[in-house]
Amino acid sequence: MLDRRSMLAAIARAALALSALAPNASAQDGKPRARRQAQLKKAVAGAGGLRSIDPLIEESMRAAGVVGASLAVGKDGRLIKARGYGLADFENKRPATRATLFSLASVTKSVSAITALQLVDEGKLDIEIKLVDLFHDLKPAGMTRPADPRFHAITVHHLMYHAAGLPHDIARGPGARIEQDDDEDDESDDLIRVYQNAFARRLDFDPGSEHRYSNAGFLLLRLVIEKIVGRPYEPYVREHLLAPLGITRTILERSTLVPGETRRYINGPKGLREAGHKPSNWLATPSDMVKLMAALDGMRGRPLLSKPTRRLMLEPPPPPVRPNERGAYVGLGWDVVQRDPNGFRYGKDGGKAGVRAWLEHLPGGVDWCLMFNTTPGGRNGQDKPPDRFRPCVNRVREALEATRDWPARDLFETP
Repeated sequence: MLDRRSMLAAIARAALALSALAPNASAQDGKPRARRQAQLKKAVAGAGGLRSIDPLIEESMRAAGVVGASLAVGKDGRLIKARGYGLADFENKRPATRATLFSLASVTKSVSAITALQLVDEGKLDIEIKLVDLFHDLKPAGMTRPADPRFHAITVHHLMYHAAGLPHDIARGPGARIEQDDDEDDESDDLIRVYQNAFARRLDFDPGSEHRYSNAGFLLLRLVIEKIVGRPYEPYVREHLLAPLGITRTILERSTLVPGETRRYINGPKGLREAGHKPSNWLATPSDMVKLMAALDGMRGRPLLSKPTRRLMLEPPPPPVRPNERGAYVGLGWDVVQRDPNGFRYGKDGGKAGVRAWLEHLPGGVDWCLMFNTTPGGRNGQDKPPDRFRPCVNRVREALEATRDWPARDLFETP
């Protein structure tokens, strides 16, 4: 067994190997890339596999100036690791724990996609239905047809793999709100405004012709869910998807912090400051997201989705959208899906000011979720999601892939 000094030295070697992998390096094909990955896995394995994760995260937090983080790891439906790092509240020195709520940011899209796919399984939603047919009663005042004739072709399926031709964001209109208060109708009104504003503008490309990431498309997916079930999005998802799994604290962000939620920070050239609060996504713990992922694959009882619908979720988008040079592609609600001989890897990340989140399933029954409450501040007042989180995500993934001896415990059953 390695002593702590030897383990940290091995971790440093693994980190050095990872830092040598520039973002574009992973896209290279052939033996050099395979050799680098083999060396990296050996280095991480030598550092202790699962035991190496805590030092890796702590070192990454120090390097990026992150205030707090939280991690959960599941194996075969069991929660085998869950802990917080650093602080959830810097001013009051409140620690981040496994119970601290973090914003999911765009990982919210995965929750919406799973909910919509459940409706497919229940025979309530045909994902090939056109938006104009589903929302025929929601046209903007004074408009009988969309500003762009191509709008008639947009389907729910297009929304789910970012192929509708919609821009990244669409304004909700004058006075529109994005926060969630006690009045659930306000959220529904905002979603309707997104649809009406989309109806009244030109598309960026022909629906189905390409994949281009769109927040607006997944806001419209929330509206699809509301239209199908006849209820507001949040209470339906909580009652129909989450509560049956024992997930009871996951809620949409409010306009102010809720009990147990972390604060959000920007660590920029002028020092640490609060990032503000721009609600629009789910709040959750990493443990609850791992529980959702385990249920999705049927590792905690009956799978959330039927086999045909799960295949639909993970299959490549229809042509002309193509996988990248590594064979990875966008799934329904997932940024990356990749198949190898042992199964599927699929994951989703999210980021906004003061928020970074990552959720992933690995072949071999491994699910994990990592969240941060701090992002670096950009220049000239620009606060953009940083690239420097990707190395930490890669290191944790490599450590999990190198792990061979998994604990027998289940923290879902024994907190």
